[in-house]
Amino acid sequence: MQTFEVTPKEFFTELEYALSSKSFDDVEALRDYVSPQFAEHLTNQYLEAEDWGTKELIIHLVQDQLSNDFSTILLDAINAPSAESKAYSICFREQDRALFNKYVVDYFVSAQLVEKDAKKYLPSKPWWKFW
Repeated sequence: MQTFEVTPKEFFTELEYALSSKSFDDVEALRDYVSPQFAEHLTNQYLEAEDWGTKELIIHLVQDQLSNDFSTILLDAINAPSAESKAYSICFREQDRALFNKYVVDYFVSAQLVEKDAKKYLPSKPWWKFW
């Protein structure tokens, strides 16, 4: 597979379109072009996003990254609504992308399997909140 370099301007122009389309397919097309040089800008976009829909698109975009440059996004992904984003967060925390396969059952991410492992990364509920 041949990879092509893209300029930041090209990448972020395409990303703006992909985010506005709200399409995982459009974001998927950009995954191979994510670079650590884009991390700060992507992190800022993530932090400025006002909804989980946009945040989950950015999480999907950087799911392959194990570099600390993407830690703000991938650590926060444990709080995302989707099991898939939570699974990416677990993979990042464990520094093992292959771990994602553990969560796939019949071609879908199993929310039950992810939630079971995600518990150790979520803050415990204070004892007084149980009543």
